[in-house]
Amino acid sequence: MNEQKKSKVSIFNRKKQISLVVLTIILLILLLYLILSGTNFLVSILVISFLFLFFFGLIYKSDEISLSSYLPSSREKSESSRKKSKKQYKVETPIRDTPESLDFSYHRPLIRKCPNCGMILTRSAKKCPNCGNNPTQ
Repeated sequence: MNEQKKSKVSIFNRKKQISLVVLTIILLILLLYLILSGTNFLVSILVISFLFLFFFGLIYKSDEISLSSYLPSSREKSESSRKKSKKQYKVETPIRDTPESLDFSYHRPLIRKCPNCGMILTRSAKKCPNCGNNPTQ
């Protein structure tokens, strides 16, 4: 059984080495093309090094990368102890009885209109800045 694992590992290592050689050849051809086409040497080196490192990581870390590491876990996360303690000490207030009549005292509205000029006023405005009228509602 140990020999089977070694043979699988050697096959994977062989595939990785072959793919690395092919990648290097392709990137060297791309580097020559970029240099001969007239791009800046520094830019072409940076592009090639980025591509090499990107594909190198994909080739050598392909066994360790799993899709589940990028997705959120399907199992439910446990609730933190802080939330549990907040729930434990929460005081419940009794429900107030609803009144029979509909005579409530309301606050002044947040936004109102001046009855004289129609300008929109906020609650904090004492008088209309446009006409000087004292709107009371």
